[in-house]
Amino acid sequence: MANTIQQNISDMPHCGKLIEQIMLEKRFTKSNVANGLHISPISINRYIEQHSLQTGIVWKVGKVLGVNMFDTLAKAHPIAVSTNNELLLQQRIADLEKELAIYKEIVARR
Repeated sequence: MANTIQQNISDMPHCGKLIEQIMLEKRFTKSNVANGLHISPISINRYIEQHSLQTGIVWKVGKVLGVNMFDTLAKAHPIAVSTNNELLLQQRIADLEKELAIYKEIVARR
């Protein structure tokens, strides 16, 4: 089990590089982000180098960048999470498919 978990960690997104990518896309400089976090630009460099970051840091950086970092990370996760709405829609589709099969059977009998 531990080996499987260790292998799965290797496909984990690099948080620092993800932050750097978002900074580039949103045209934030390290100084902009550092000022927003009330830290030095050198600390931003350290964050960017880190594969994994504390939740609090990810939360704060996301607020400064105007991005839900947890949503971004969740979308990168290999296991899809279904919301209650999605589950209801999937059930409705399944019900409609059954209904359609019944109608097709009725039409085929004619």
